[in-house]
Amino acid sequence: MLTVQENAVGKPIRAIIRDPSGNPVDVSTATVTFVFQSKTGIDVIKATTPTGTPGQVIYTSIAGDLTPAGEWSVQAHYVTASIDDHTDIQSFQVAPNL
Repeated sequence: MLTVQENAVGKPIRAIIRDPSGNPVDVSTATVTFVFQSKTGIDVIKATTPTGTPGQVIYTSIAGDLTPAGEWSVQAHYVTASIDDHTDIQSFQVAPNL
C-alpha cells in the first residue's frame, strides 16, 4: 500500500486506465477528476489532465489535500465523447508528521 506524509506537496498520485482486456484507454481528450476520501468522511475532488501516455493520468498534491492522517481511498473518474467511467478504488495511507 502506498504511504504518503500528511500535507505532502508535489506527491504524484497515478491512475492507470485500462479496458476490460487490459489495454490502455485513450484518455488524451478526457476530462479527468480524482476523488479522494478519508476514513473520517472528508472528500477531496481534484481535476487533472492526462499525461500523454496512453491510459495514464496523474494528480500532483498541493498543500491541504492529504490531511488528516489515516487511511484514504482514491478513484479517478474520466469522461470522453464515448466513455463515462471510473477506475477501481485504491487505498493508501497518509502518515502523520511530528
